[in-house]
Amino acid sequence: DRINVYFAPDLPTIVMGNKDCYVLVKAMIDNVIRHCPPKGHDLWIEATRVSDELSLVFRDNGPGVPDGDIARIFKPMTTLKRRDEVEGSGMGLAIVHKIARHYSGHVEAGMSPETGGLEVRSTLIDAGLVPYERVDMLDF
Repeated sequence: DRINVYFAPDLPTIVMGNKDCYVLVKAMIDNVIRHCPPKGHDLWIEATRVSDELSLVFRDNGPGVPDGDIARIFKPMTTLKRRDEVEGSGMGLAIVHKIARHYSGHVEAGMSPETGGLEVRSTLIDAGLVPYERVDMLDF
């Protein structure tokens, strides 16, 4: 009840494991919920396809992440706030990064010019269209 999620119309499809898709989207939503102020928050989910690549964009209107800390947010067991300030294991965005690598893709983040909050772009290669390199999900 503290977060509004908006999905862009006509999202393209991608072949990937159901659980992978669920975990990726859930980790992004959980991250927004975990860092949203008590008054509420918005999350926009968009996707574009170019050939065999699908880019998922998660954009929120939260506090964002300072440029100097962007690289740290994808490291396992890393939080930018003290553990007594926010609950969480620091694994959510690390898992998003790992899923992107599993599908021969990558993840990047920065401040959203549209909302001023965090924007995370996860680019994946469609497993149904091209062979991809498998990455062990525990290989951090």
